[in-house]
Amino acid sequence: MIQRKLGLKNNNHPQILLFICENVLDKKNPVLSIVLTFVKKHGFKLILCDSAKQAIEELKRTNISMILLEAISETKTETLVRILKTMLKKRNISICLIAEQFSRHIKELITNISYGVTIELKNLTPKEIQSKLDNILNDSQDFSIIPHTRGYEIINSLKETNTLPPMPDIYYKVEKLSRNPKTNLTDYAKIIELDSDIVARILRLCNSAFFSFNRKISSMKDAVVLMGTHDILQLVRIACITGNLKFNPDSKYAARKIWEHSVSCAFAAKLLYDKKTFFDKQDIESELFIGGIIHDIGKIILLLFSPDAYKSIMLKSKANALPSIADEEKIFATNHCIVGKALANFWKLPKSIGDIIALHHKPILEPNSDIVMMIHLSNILGHLAFQTVPTDNGLGLDPGVLGKIGLTEKKFIDTTSDLIPSIKELTAFTINMIIE
Repeated sequence: MIQRKLGLKNNNHPQILLFICENVLDKKNPVLSIVLTFVKKHGFKLILCDSAKQAIEELKRTNISMILLEAISETKTETLVRILKTMLKKRNISICLIAEQFSRHIKELITNISYGVTIELKNLTPKEIQSKLDNILNDSQDFSIIPHTRGYEIINSLKETNTLPPMPDIYYKVEKLSRNPKTNLTDYAKIIELDSDIVARILRLCNSAFFSFNRKISSMKDAVVLMGTHDILQLVRIACITGNLKFNPDSKYAARKIWEHSVSCAFAAKLLYDKKTFFDKQDIESELFIGGIIHDIGKIILLLFSPDAYKSIMLKSKANALPSIADEEKIFATNHCIVGKALANFWKLPKSIGDIIALHHKPILEPNSDIVMMIHLSNILGHLAFQTVPTDNGLGLDPGVLGKIGLTEKKFIDTTSDLIPSIKELTAFTINMIIE
């Protein structure tokens, strides 16, 4: 059992970082090198432990600010994470798991218990790794247990009052079809046609300006043939999500304002994609569409949970702006990204959709996802189009994303300003097709 304490003086950061690692004394351990660089940069006092028992004892007697865990053994990692969540239930401590690559089981564990954030070293440069750690430190509240727990409390409260129903059966049937390689177009059409409301919503989406077919699509069979199974799957998801969220008349205007921004984000994504200026990934239009529509779904859930409270935030926001994350956290002790991710877990939405919802304000935490980064940029562009930017501290463009596309914030605005009239026109034409 090994325990070492390293003190690095820095009056601006008197925090203590606990690093749990089986190979504490291995100077060749790349994770240890990463942690030491991070600690030196921020002036943490570092405590090294090589066992769960020692780490737990240290947590009992020390005011730890942040925990880094090298996840080598799957069994030990799962056990320790569950113990930490229970032990630190009332302590606002961030935990980050680091590994060369995580198993699917560990990823699902972190998602399901909603505690901690992971960093996979595979394919990341040292600079990108440090950037991820910096983001966790600078906005650690997004990854601490209190906001995450609060997010799940809100979802559970809505479930208990039947305000938030489960996804309709058709959603799960279509998702099951998508995993069967023998499924054909006719199979999709037959299943979807069982729900007339979903059919109506999908046909409205197919005939929207986003897809721009040169003729009207009037049947589900027609839609499946023209769209293909991949795009139809995305439209089923959108139709089920938007159709599942109902509001009282008193909240419809506020809900429409949130959905309006979401639609503007979807069209901004389409127009940015069509430019081929920033990312060159092919055939992702439908992913961008659903990403834009659902990225702020957490705002809708907060409005459902406490209509008066959320509408009061909207009224207090500057001019036409939507509430910021800081505004939400003052009232709800959580924010729309966390609540939206909790919803994605409840409805068993694909991980790619959950990532868009959770990380559209911090896309650098998923640096290999062009879609998350595109939705981040589109979110800003959608806000610019309708002057709803929810912050007084600039646009909130992620420096890492700007670096990846090789633009400054000003250059991004200049490069995309010609898209704004089209975004406004397309959004006005389409909004009712989405929310009615």
